[in-house]
Amino acid sequence: MMENKIQIAVVDDEPSFLRALERLLSAASFQPLTYPSAESFLKESPRPHIDCLILDIRLGTMTGFDVARQVAAEFSRVPIIFMTAHDEPRARALAAEVGCVAYLRKPFSAQALVEAIGQSKSPPSVPPAAAIIGQPHESDPILPRVRSGP
Repeated sequence: MMENKIQIAVVDDEPSFLRALERLLSAASFQPLTYPSAESFLKESPRPHIDCLILDIRLGTMTGFDVARQVAAEFSRVPIIFMTAHDEPRARALAAEVGCVAYLRKPFSAQALVEAIGQSKSPPSVPPAAAIIGQPHESDPILPRVRSGP
């Protein structure tokens, strides 16, 4: 019997980082689908089923927020994890507005990413803004680690 792996789409315009995430996700028993640009992800037809979407915030001509809004408009809710090397209050606020399940600052640990993906598959225990802005709910000890990275 073949086990169905959780399919994770990753969109990042940095080739070496995209390859590293592909290897990390495969090693963690996920099925990664990688895209080097927002456009390549959005143009895929037919679009594969994905269980979680990991988006870099800065993607060249589009932002991860643009992609998240388009995905939300076209499909049922897909859990989104944002990642960025440029952590800014405005980006955190936009991530909260879009409704992501986690916000990771590069570089982040493999454990932080795997925990964020696990968080995406379970019912939310706190509002997404708490995970992003750093106001963790006392009953959810994972969120501060996921948000802060290493």
